[in-house]
Amino acid sequence: MGFGAQIKANLIWAKNNAESVVAIVLAVTMSVLGIVDVIPADLVGKVIPLTLGVVAFAMLRDRGARSR
Repeated sequence: MGFGAQIKANLIWAKNNAESVVAIVLAVTMSVLGIVDVIPADLVGKVIPLTLGVVAFAMLRDRGARSR
């Protein structure tokens, strides 16, 4: 597989898994910022349901795609 084809495949993967990538980046970023006390703990607590919602949305979308 050539370099261009690999980049295209990676971009397609990122597009198809955008919700999961957003959830992972959000969770890791907020966790690190919370650990080093850059943001208050109550903000980290408010982001947890948001992250879980994004994960749930991604799971439902994936389940719907599999059933088709």
